[in-house]
Amino acid sequence: MVQNAMSFFEKRFEEHSRIYTHGKTTAGTYMISDILLLAEPHFQIVTVNDGKDMFAPPPPPINDDDDERSSSSDVRQLPISRAMTDPRTFLELTDTVLDKIMNTDKPQLRPARILIKRFRS
Repeated sequence: MVQNAMSFFEKRFEEHSRIYTHGKTTAGTYMISDILLLAEPHFQIVTVNDGKDMFAPPPPPINDDDDERSSSSDVRQLPISRAMTDPRTFLELTDTVLDKIMNTDKPQLRPARILIKRFRS
């Protein structure tokens, strides 16, 4: 039993050393970092408090004069590097961030989109 466990962890260490330190893996990691750095000043993660989150404060009540809620307190926009400060925003940081950057039409994000295309090819 102990021998099987030792063999498992030795194999795991070998695979980790072989795969995660491979040149292409390292290059991919650097490319994703560069994409996020290029997008950082111009791309923000948007989250909406719809009142269904039991841990978040409820949205403000509807005013008698307005039919819509105040958008400044319902919507939160944070840059990628600050997304970890808000749990709802942090949960938006999935693999789809690159897709969201690709689907924008902001001219400032063009260098990031070019690098994403290069990364995916």
